[in-house]
Amino acid sequence: MVSNVSFGALPSGTRRISEKLIVGAKQDFASFRQLRNEEYVSRVIDLRNGRPFKKLKEFIFCKLLGLDYANIPMELRDRHPLISDSFERIHSLVQGNNSGRTFVHCNSGIHRSILAAAFEEFKEGRIRTFGDLSEFLKNQNYFALNKKVRFGFKVSLPQEHIIKRSKNLEYQKRAFWDMINR
Repeated sequence: MVSNVSFGALPSGTRRISEKLIVGAKQDFASFRQLRNEEYVSRVIDLRNGRPFKKLKEFIFCKLLGLDYANIPMELRDRHPLISDSFERIHSLVQGNNSGRTFVHCNSGIHRSILAAAFEEFKEGRIRTFGDLSEFLKNQNYFALNKKVRFGFKVSLPQEHIIKRSKNLEYQKRAFWDMINR
């Protein structure tokens, strides 16, 4: 049974969405151990695609720590279609995890993982309208585009990249809403 108790701060780049779900960016071994020991995480769902070596490394981290691991690759660029089966599979894994919390992550923890969290909130009845979805995404920093961390330094992205990316994220928000209301 999952407990409400949390003994320490969450690792950098992560946030608790609900009693069963923590989302965020990719983590290192020490952060996975912290999530397991302090947040009772027992399952990790990786939404990244490509980079087989990184997925293998994370799989090994999880096995060493006794965590279940699943990779459900998702793509969110250039109007790539959202696949409802992926969200349903994530939902099934989160709800089926009776031995602890589930940690869902993508690369940066602000786009794919947040849409997975929004799907959970929708399934739990906490997102009912497009306005609820917009507010949830805004509160989770879904539209953070103007800074990117490179080698430990924040750098500004070119304005044309920000405009293109923000249009794509608006498109993805609308496509996500249409997908969950079919």
